Amino acid sequence: MLGYVAPFLTLVTGAVLGYFFRKRADEHQIRYARRYERRAEVFTRLHELSLEVSQALFEWTSPFGYSEGPSKGELGQRAVDRFNELLKYHETHSSVWLEQGEREKAEEFVTEVRAIIDDFMDFVDMGGLREPGGPSWGELGEGKSRSKTWTEIHRRTRSELGRLREELGAEFHRGLS
Repeated sequence: MLGYVAPFLTLVTGAVLGYFFRKRADEHQIRYARRYERRAEVFTRLHELSLEVSQALFEWTSPFGYSEGPSKGELGQRAVDRFNELLKYHETHSSVWLEQGEREKAEEFVTEVRAIIDDFMDFVDMGGLREPGGPSWGELGEGKSRSKTWTEIHRRTRSELGRLREELGAEFHRGLS
């Protein structure tokens, strides 16, 4: 009789331990899948916001106006609003959900957007919207260390933000692979 008890206890103990280890592995897998899904959601939203900001800045800094479209002031407000939305989302989600390289690329994009907004607002404040490709900062105000024309700012918006957005997207794709 004792000869049957030891193998039976071994079998029962193995089954119980196997059940608990399998349950733990399943919970870990579910947690990992949820974390992966959440990272994907954050990547997607940051990418959407970067596209919205880029488009709004492109329209605002465009030297070409349309008589029926929104005014430059309205376009500027839309660009700043989109940037603020991106900045808020970036600040509240990046440190938790992004890896260091991803955060650095997102921060580089945010920094460039902020610089373009600041440069264009300075340009506008000094009367630079009077004519497309018009006076540079050097001609509009003393003490400015940089000289930018409207066209240069628009070109920078298109090229730099496009490049940074592509790099950010590539970094996000690597993060999900």
